[in-house]
Amino acid sequence: MPSYSFVTDPGMVKELLLERESRNSGGVECLICGTQGSGKTTAISQVAIENKKNFDDVIVVRSSEDCQWSYFIDSKIKMDLLLKEGLDMKLFDRKTGKNIEIDSIFNKIKTYDSGSVLVNKLSHKNFNIVQTTPYAIGNPKQHIQFCLDWLDIFNSLNQRRWDRAVTVCFDEFEDLVPEGVGKKIYDIELSLSGIFRKNRKNDITTFLTCHSLEDIHWRIKKKIRWKMYMRGAKQQKTSKIKKNLADLPTGTAIIEGSKFERFQFYDLGKERKIRAVVNCM
Repeated sequence: MPSYSFVTDPGMVKELLLERESRNSGGVECLICGTQGSGKTTAISQVAIENKKNFDDVIVVRSSEDCQWSYFIDSKIKMDLLLKEGLDMKLFDRKTGKNIEIDSIFNKIKTYDSGSVLVNKLSHKNFNIVQTTPYAIGNPKQHIQFCLDWLDIFNSLNQRRWDRAVTVCFDEFEDLVPEGVGKKIYDIELSLSGIFRKNRKNDITTFLTCHSLEDIHWRIKKKIRWKMYMRGAKQQKTSKIKKNLADLPTGTAIIEGSKFERFQFYDLGKERKIRAVVNCM
């Protein structure tokens, strides 16, 4: 099968992932699946870069304590941090243990107390790194608030009063829509299921990563047309791709949605070993 790179053929983004050339408008969803180290974060970071380059979308990126946005630093992309009010965020270098000044990383640091305020503060030029209530394993109350924060953000994006398209890049999507949860999270997932339908109509494209499709709630999973399988991904039973994906090289993906081609992501360089500590005050 042929191999493609976004560097030599950026049109592949449009043709295989977005379909926006032929439809002129409307958002789409793509779920990037693969085991740890398969290249998911590199893929979603590269998609954000190419999406901005090709479509000039407003880019919204989920922030977490793992600082997956650090790939953008070497790309010389300016980033604004949108920090939820009531949170204290500190950065440190995982190699040296030394603290990193947030001002040295981000162009601007903005605070928000609701989804609507966040949407009004989004930069249309820089990447928007959004830190909500942090996801916390073993803390159900905080997990619910994390989900409510993103539900509010997606709702507010759909109600925005400007017409530029939006791309949301959400690493580790299973944190937001896990399979097999209690009623409170289930009700939030039910609302998110309806929001994904609205996203398409309101020109919001979502790129999402997960380790396994089995970790994503079925109501959400069935609404996502595009699947990008990387090394170790397990296809759905209904998938037309029958290949064993365990041996795919790092950074290589097979896309399912309309065409079935294999291509290679380019190397974004070494991941910066940055870690965030985010505390609710």
